[in-house]
Amino acid sequence: MYIRSQDRKELAEFSRLSVSCSNGLYYIHAPDVSPYHSIGDYKSKERCIEVLDEIQHFLDVGAIVFEMPKE
Repeated sequence: MYIRSQDRKELAEFSRLSVSCSNGLYYIHAPDVSPYHSIGDYKSKERCIEVLDEIQHFLDVGAIVFEMPKE
């Protein structure tokens, strides 16, 4: 699956995604690429997990592209 970054400047295939926090901002990133390369920033850890759940659902239904939602 390809994921379009929240700022819409990147479309890439990621094999792994993680949730991290820096300075009170939570973000989803691809550790394979960089621990600091965010593809989506959100106000809470819970919101990041909701977005990961959405990505999982898209994978389950066979979608090819997922666009990171804006906050």
